[in-house]
Amino acid sequence: MKLRTNMIDAAITYNVNSPNYFLKNVLTWNGSWDKTNSLVAINEMGVSQHFDLPTQVIKNDLNFVKKWGKRVWDITSFVVYSSQPQLLTVNVDTIATDQSQQVELSGFYTRNSTYYSYGLGNSNFIVKGAVEASVDNYRTDLMHPVFTDSTRSDISSDYLLLELIPTYMYRNGKLTINADVSLMNHYLNVSDREKNASDDKRHFFFANPSLRASYHLSRLLHLRVGYKYTHTIGDFMDLTDVYYMSAYRSFSKRAGVLSENKRQSFNVGVRYRNPLTTFFFNSSFVYSPTVKNKLTTQRFVGNELVSGSKEVSTQSDMLLWTGHMAKYFSAIRTNTSLNVGYNSMKGERQQQGVLYPFLASGWSFMPKVTVKLSDASSLSYQTIASNRRNKITRPTNTFSSSMWQVTQQLSAYYHAGKNWRFNARLEHSYNEVTDDNAVKMFFADVGVTYKHGQMEYNLSGHNLFNERSYSYSSYNGLDRFDYEYELRPRMVMVNVSFKY
Repeated sequence: MKLRTNMIDAAITYNVNSPNYFLKNVLTWNGSWDKTNSLVAINEMGVSQHFDLPTQVIKNDLNFVKKWGKRVWDITSFVVYSSQPQLLTVNVDTIATDQSQQVELSGFYTRNSTYYSYGLGNSNFIVKGAVEASVDNYRTDLMHPVFTDSTRSDISSDYLLLELIPTYMYRNGKLTINADVSLMNHYLNVSDREKNASDDKRHFFFANPSLRASYHLSRLLHLRVGYKYTHTIGDFMDLTDVYYMSAYRSFSKRAGVLSENKRQSFNVGVRYRNPLTTFFFNSSFVYSPTVKNKLTTQRFVGNELVSGSKEVSTQSDMLLWTGHMAKYFSAIRTNTSLNVGYNSMKGERQQQGVLYPFLASGWSFMPKVTVKLSDASSLSYQTIASNRRNKITRPTNTFSSSMWQVTQQLSAYYHAGKNWRFNARLEHSYNEVTDDNAVKMFFADVGVTYKHGQMEYNLSGHNLFNERSYSYSSYNGLDRFDYEYELRPRMVMVNVSFKY
C-alpha cells in the first residue's frame, strides 16, 4: 500500500486580554491532498484500489468573556466551510469494467453559544443558549456492474438547532449537585434534486434532563451518582437511499429513514484515597439502555456485502464496570496495581432477512508489579488479559464463542553511574483467532546507552526471536476484525544524538 499526504495550514490570531474582558479570534485555513494506492490478491484475483481525498477547510473561532463580580457573560462562535470531494476507483484484473465511487460534499456549519452565570451563596444559576446551523450539498455517483439503480444522488440540506439549557449548581463542603435540562428545537429541510421530489421538512422538540451529585463521606472516601437522558436525531445523510461503495465488495445503503435515538444513562462511582497507607481504589458502574427506530442489517447482493438499516423499533442495553486498585509496599520498595473491567452489550441485528438477537461481553485484567531492586535498578512485570464472549440466538440453535488475548511483559532497567544505562524487555503474546486456534509469539529487545557530555550513543537489538508477523483480533459488538502485520526481522540499531 502506498499513501501520500500533502498538507498546508495558515492561521491569523487576534487576542485581547484586558482587566474588563477577554477576546480571542482565530481564522485558519487547512488544505490536504491524500492519495492512497493499494494492491491485494483475493481468491487469485488482483484487486487494486485508488482513493483520492482532497480536503479544504476554512474556519473562524471567536471567544469573548466578560465578568462583573460573580456574574459571567461568555460568547463563543464557530464558523466553518469545508469541501471534501472523494474518488474511489477499484480495478479487478478478471473484470473488464472498472468500479468507481465519486462523492462531492461541501457545506457551511456554524455554532454560536452564550451563557450567563449568577452566583448566590452556595448556589449558582446558569442559562446557556446556542444556535447551530448548517447548509450542505451532497452528490454521489456509483459505477458498478452489479448495481444499476439507486446509484446517484443530488441532495441539499438546511438544518437549524435552537438550544436553551437552564442549569442549577449547589456546592458546600461535602455535597455538590448539578441539574440541567437541554431544550432543543430541530428544523431540517432536505431537497433531493435527483428524484425531483418536494422538500422534506421535519421539526422536532426534545427535552433532555440530567442530574449529577457527588458527596464526600470522609476525607478519604468520595461517592458520585448521575443520570442523563438524551433524545437525538440523525442528519440528512440518513435520508439518502442509494448504494455507496467504501471499498472493494463493501457497500452500504441507507433506508431513507431519519435516525431517532432515546438513551438513558445511570452511573455510580466510588473513590478511596489514603496517602498514609499508600492504598488507592476507585470503581465505576454505568448502565445505558437505548431505544432506536432503526435496525442494523447486512445482506449479500451477489458477492457484494451491503450494510444498511431497516425501520423498526429496537432496544439495546449496555453495561460497563471498571475497577482500579493500587498499593505501595515501602518495606520491599514494590508498587502493585490491578485494573479490572467488564462490558456487555445486548441487542439485535438482521442478516439476510433473519433477525439475530445477540449478547457481546468481555472481561479485562491488567495486574502490574514494579520492584525497585536498588537506586540504580528496577524490575517490572505486567499482564494484559482480555476475554471476549459472543452469544447469537438463531431460529434453530444458539451460537456462542469465547476467545482470549493475553500479553505478558517483563522489563528490567539498570543505571551504571551517570553515563551508562542498560534495558531489556521480554514479551509473550497469546491471541486466539478461532475457538481452536491460537497464535503464540515471543519478543525480546535489549539496549545499552552511553552518555558523554552532550553526546549520547545507543546500541539496541530488536525482535531477537525473529518473529515474522503479529496477529490479533479486535471486536465491536458482533463485528470482529482480524489483523496481521509483517514485522521487521531481527535487527541491530545504532543511534547517535547530540543535545544542545
